[in-house]
Amino acid sequence: MPLVFVHGVGSRENEQYRKNLYQRNDFFKNTVLKQVFNNPNTEIFNPMWGKHVPEMPEDNPIIPLPGADAELQSFGPDSNLMSEMIPAVHVGDKVPEDKKLLTLAQQSFPDFIDQLWIRAAHLPEVDNDERRRSELVEAGIVASAYAQENPNPDWAVESANDDELLERLIRELEGWTRSNVSSTNFESMGAEDRLFGWLKKGARIIKRRVTDIPKDILLRKFRPSLTLRTVRFFGDVFYYQAYRGKPNNPGSIVSTVLNDLLKAREIADRRQEKLIVVGHSMGGNILYDILTYFDTTLKVDIFATVGCQASLFKQLALFAKQKEDQSSGVLEQGKAPKPPAVDKWHNIFDPQDVLGFAFEPEFEGVEDFVFESDGGISSAHGDYFKRIRFYERLTDRILNNI
Repeated sequence: MPLVFVHGVGSRENEQYRKNLYQRNDFFKNTVLKQVFNNPNTEIFNPMWGKHVPEMPEDNPIIPLPGADAELQSFGPDSNLMSEMIPAVHVGDKVPEDKKLLTLAQQSFPDFIDQLWIRAAHLPEVDNDERRRSELVEAGIVASAYAQENPNPDWAVESANDDELLERLIRELEGWTRSNVSSTNFESMGAEDRLFGWLKKGARIIKRRVTDIPKDILLRKFRPSLTLRTVRFFGDVFYYQAYRGKPNNPGSIVSTVLNDLLKAREIADRRQEKLIVVGHSMGGNILYDILTYFDTTLKVDIFATVGCQASLFKQLALFAKQKEDQSSGVLEQGKAPKPPAVDKWHNIFDPQDVLGFAFEPEFEGVEDFVFESDGGISSAHGDYFKRIRFYERLTDRILNNI
């Protein structure tokens, strides 16, 4: 049951990309591919189209830089300040240091579980070990299922501090697992040492990401990094639009994605299996272009767009087929049809994701689903594939539609 994942803008072949890829593959294997198709070891294709976009220099002279400010010197030379200083979660003002996690858990226990596993998954001792990554993913699936069944556990309110909260969490998960999960490695993971240690380290990372630094200082400090990200975002979109090519001569980005789609389709046909294709953000737009213009016969059994802008692109007539129809004066009005060789099309967006759009008003044959992460506007767009709950919801939707 091959799966093709097409990334969005800003992705490049670097260490962070590889970490995200390994984690995402593990989640797909242990949820959709295992629970829906009973085949966690199938091929997952991750076409890296971002490598074709020319890189902008980090010290780009067109980007205005803030003037020297003595107030900022205490930040030091850390090049990863963006991820460390901008809060991942908001727990309110003047929360005691030993109760920040407790406050988050009381505000939204499912989001607390998501945040905890996101941070633990990127610990070096987990991230660089395939077996440990799989163990953490499996434990996370159990924890997320527990949180969905118990969104407001009494013991989270009764815990005195963060350490007690984590200790109680482990005990509750162990007990719940014995009663509700028929097969899992959760208990064999050594919950009192390895898992507890990973979660405590993940908890410390969350605490570091909560800050009282004034927003104006943050803005002046991070404006260059934010601008570079924005430049890369628009640069990827503009480059694709300019160089996507034609069906008889596709551009490098289209060729890279299409080649992996054809390989995955060949495997699916040979084994008489289904093909799953997932596009995040701009990846979904590229896939729509391919399936409606570059290869309209390529059969996709399950097509999922996530945090995608295809409905906006359609309104602005930015897709290749629309451009061609427009030039011949036959641009269709109203809803656009589903790609001809796609069977099921699911579109998922988070209301807090400012780059995720509903598709049903603009397309036929698509079903919109809302995924509420509770993670905040700043992280909603990039965190879909870091959240265990997302994979569980996607698994449920596929199970209900096959």
